[in-house]
Amino acid sequence: MNGGLYDKPIMQVLGSKKIQGSGANERFRLLVSDGKHSHSFAMLATQLNDILISGQLSDYSVVQINKFVTSVLKNTGKGEKRVMIILDVTIISPGTEVGKKLGDPQTWSEDSVTTTAPAPSPMRPVPQPTPAQVHSLAKPAAGPNLDSSLLGSQMTHPIASLSPYQNKWVIKARVMNKSPIRTWSNAKGEGKLFSMDLCDESGEIRATAFRNECEKFFDIIQVDKVYYISRCQLKTANKQFTALKNDYEMTFNADTVVAECMEDASTLPTVKYDFVPISDIANKNSDTILDVIGVCKSASDVQELTAKNTGKLLKKREATLVDQSGGAVSINLFIYLLLLGYTKQVIT
Repeated sequence: MNGGLYDKPIMQVLGSKKIQGSGANERFRLLVSDGKHSHSFAMLATQLNDILISGQLSDYSVVQINKFVTSVLKNTGKGEKRVMIILDVTIISPGTEVGKKLGDPQTWSEDSVTTTAPAPSPMRPVPQPTPAQVHSLAKPAAGPNLDSSLLGSQMTHPIASLSPYQNKWVIKARVMNKSPIRTWSNAKGEGKLFSMDLCDESGEIRATAFRNECEKFFDIIQVDKVYYISRCQLKTANKQFTALKNDYEMTFNADTVVAECMEDASTLPTVKYDFVPISDIANKNSDTILDVIGVCKSASDVQELTAKNTGKLLKKREATLVDQSGGAVSINLFIYLLLLGYTKQVIT
């Protein structure tokens, strides 16, 4: 937390609190301790929510934090605050076995650490921007594809830590998918847009570019590439148009800066999954978006039918999936044969 390198630290969870969201978008804040200091600004990545909700991770549990990232956020009226986002954790001793707080931890702060942190590994020299690059960064509208060293030299923020209350941030994210350009026309005017789904180790988020930004960034943004992105507008996500597990979404604007990451980014995931056991599907609400992995036990032949409301030709195939939870679920695979010859496969 104080700038050193710590490999898989051992900590105790002293408490937890739900801070935002509901269902798949719930976020939990943890109070953690190393026996000497406690820190209340630790956040559990959404893919780990189940171990907390199920009770596997409870108060007084001793855990090994296998992977985490830190971010510096503005704490209203109190300056900056370091947040630790826990991405992967192993429970060493359940809270029911430990049953008490270990040690006498004091609240951690920037000034409370008196011991010397482990020396960080040598850092590669950060290229110094030229005057022309500085001018380009100050006025991003002149060209969106900036030198990545300008953004890469800044501290990046985990996607899971973003909120509308932050003004300055840079994320390093992989493009999971990108929509084609779509147009609209209504009483307020007309225009075009495209959207993309971004992810990093901490989470995922939808980003949308309208009108001028649509033209400016569409050809630059490529699926599976990694980019530094900054200066977007953050707002509450419209769940009618996105199923990503994030309460917020980004909108590109005239100040948005995008630069391709030219360094090794193999640690960033290509797609974010949160698999649910098939036996748990019956407990989920209708229209919930789920990730499921299983074995195809049986599949029907392809059937052809015509949609009553559109008259379009449909092809349908049914299949049954099973997994190690002992559950089974039927799925329908539809292939829509549109007049333009465009096919889209949908799983229901």
